[in-house]
Amino acid sequence: MSSALTNLNQTNPSPADPEEELRDLIKKNLELTEKMDKNLKYIKHYVISAQIFGVLKIIIIIVLIILGIIYLPPLLKYVFDQYQGLLGMTETMKQADPNSVNLDSLPPEIKKYLK
Repeated sequence: MSSALTNLNQTNPSPADPEEELRDLIKKNLELTEKMDKNLKYIKHYVISAQIFGVLKIIIIIVLIILGIIYLPPLLKYVFDQYQGLLGMTETMKQADPNSVNLDSLPPEIKKYLK
């Protein structure tokens, strides 16, 4: 019977041991909580900075579109005017009759190149 009591004492720790075990568990829990807190602060900082840069990106895109609307029409008008001038010249050339050109009215410098 004494061997049975010895085995019972070995499997069931004394009342002081559960307190130590609880203290160890509480310390481990506290350490893990601190690590999680650090990770949470890092993630929170990352999310906030991502939101800020997302808003800045949208603002930059909107500003560029507004500047394009303000400054591009005069530039495009100039380009389109030149393009229309070229189109007008080609239309004039299509309508011109090569037989109606009087070669005698050309300057002598140009006549020597035509021969």
